[in-house]
Amino acid sequence: MPGLVELRRAGDLILSNLVWVYHHPEADADLVTGRIHIDAADLHLKQQTRAVYRAISAALAEIGLGPEHVLHQRVHLHDMRDYGRWVDVLATDFPDWRPATTVFGEGAGLPPGIEVAVELVASATARAEVVRSEFAAAATDPFPGATTAGDWIFTSAVVPVNPDGRVVDSSRDLKPYGNIEAVTEFEPQGGLGRHDERLAAQMLAVYGNMRRILEAAGGDLNSLVKQNGYVRMHMKSFTPIEAARRSLFTTAALAPPASTVQVADLGPSDEAMLQFEAIGIRRGANTELTRIASSATTPYGFYTPVARAGHVVFTAGELAYSSDIGGVVGAWENDAGRSLVPQSRFVARRIAALFAAAGVEPGGIKRLNVYLRDRGHSEAWRRLTLEELAGADPAIVETTVLDCGPYESCLFELDGIGEAAKE
Repeated sequence: MPGLVELRRAGDLILSNLVWVYHHPEADADLVTGRIHIDAADLHLKQQTRAVYRAISAALAEIGLGPEHVLHQRVHLHDMRDYGRWVDVLATDFPDWRPATTVFGEGAGLPPGIEVAVELVASATARAEVVRSEFAAAATDPFPGATTAGDWIFTSAVVPVNPDGRVVDSSRDLKPYGNIEAVTEFEPQGGLGRHDERLAAQMLAVYGNMRRILEAAGGDLNSLVKQNGYVRMHMKSFTPIEAARRSLFTTAALAPPASTVQVADLGPSDEAMLQFEAIGIRRGANTELTRIASSATTPYGFYTPVARAGHVVFTAGELAYSSDIGGVVGAWENDAGRSLVPQSRFVARRIAALFAAAGVEPGGIKRLNVYLRDRGHSEAWRRLTLEELAGADPAIVETTVLDCGPYESCLFELDGIGEAAKE
């Protein structure tokens, strides 16, 4: 519901829904420049930015928290060309907001009239500490590489740029990262393999930057509990990203749960094809990290399907592909609305099985992140999914994406965060 901030607690983390606010047409007169064309283009974005952060700040204050407790924010812009106006209002009006940050363009997938929406994760017990890595500063500029609180590490979205800020274009650009080896499987493809080589190199550059950020925060790639990726290209081009992941993690059991989707737009340039954020645990932490090789579902990629850090549980992204039928559930329907019914129920059961494998009951499901191809399916998806997950009352983040997997007939991807029952 617009403007309504819903907060849920999982362990010592506070999770929000996706928040957007319709502005009053006469509100925030100080944002009006008097230049008609400029105001017509960006005034609503600035007004909505202010309203969203005011609403979130008020909701946090009600539970005794402030912006200094926010670890990570994910910002959905209707148009990435509004990035400058959004960040200006944030820096001017909310200077205490310094979380790790991910920004992408959602395009027309946001509700009509909405220019910006925000979701967040905060610490219920400690102030967020900003972590910066000089080596990887350009990869998250102007945001910190990461924030930490207690045992947790949250990174900003990391983009594939060298320390000098240049976008990585090929494996030759990986020299600054030292011991990262190029993925060679695309070399026999010749010139036609250039696209795949470039994507693999960019993924390796992201990992190279992320490793430096995690080390500065007291962690490493082996301490990750979740990764989320946002890409420009169609998910049929996911193979080189997977190849890069396989080259760094020797087994799937060492790779954290992952969700990767194609969004409408990214920054900082058209040459950067992907960005990834991560959640990790500090080395030597009191919080025990367990990656669960669940037999409940077969992962769709080279990663574990579910991970548990203390009592907080993260699942990988789930799709409606069934190995039992060798295809997508509901793909035989001649209408997407009809197909949504079996897909929603199938995916909800897979998510429930993953959570159960990690000790999470339906009432312990605290957030669901759904990546929909069509926001018009939102209401039906919610009803079907929550019927299947009886007893669950999660905060929900809905993101409209261009693509969410290699199966064109999959209507959405779903992952979640939960709290395991205490023994």
